[in-house]
Amino acid sequence: MKRHIPNLLSLTNLLCGFWALLLNDPIWSPRLILLGALLDLTDGLAARKLRVSSALGTQLDSLADMVNFVVGPAYLYYHHVLGPSPMAFLVVSTLPFSGAIRLARYNVAHAEAKHFIGLATPSVGLLIAFTAYAFVDQSFPTVVFHPSVLWSLPLLLALLMNAPIRMFTLKGIRTKPMAERWLVYVFLACIVLFAVLYEFASLPLIILSYIVLSVVGHFSGAFSSKS
Repeated sequence: MKRHIPNLLSLTNLLCGFWALLLNDPIWSPRLILLGALLDLTDGLAARKLRVSSALGTQLDSLADMVNFVVGPAYLYYHHVLGPSPMAFLVVSTLPFSGAIRLARYNVAHAEAKHFIGLATPSVGLLIAFTAYAFVDQSFPTVVFHPSVLWSLPLLLALLMNAPIRMFTLKGIRTKPMAERWLVYVFLACIVLFAVLYEFASLPLIILSYIVLSVVGHFSGAFSSKS
């Protein structure tokens, strides 16, 4: 029975994305996607703890990620942020296009231990979904939702998913170089600050801070400096 637990978690993650699509609600669908993200964290952990990792589990995890972190959020963004139009149709289509390539490449290489190469799909999904949440909820000043920002965001994320840029992880903080540790500490401070100020709407700001800090770390050499 225990060998099925990680796969059940992955499939529930997939269902969260599917339910978010069916519900198509800019307030509640992002919360389902967030629930899927929490399940995505636990399926790999469960597989390692139970020692039941498998090739099937890896494929199920990627399929679940495609639905919950790419297709579902893109659908919400199309309907509730950009609004149905031929141009919006093309813009949001870059997300599943790029997301499928990223997930397939990850399954083939599967060698991202210390850093992600490119932006991981959970970060993309949460940023897109909760931007829709914040847009409808009017969580931020209107200037934040300038059309140039809203239209360029999916394109930027589609590029970042497969960009050759290292993104830090929270694993093994004590073994990281000092410069990278400082980036992680600043990021953790951002999580606390934004969560206190904006609650659910904090997720776009948290992920944007992660992207900025990772890019700074990549180009400044923080990920390869000595501790």
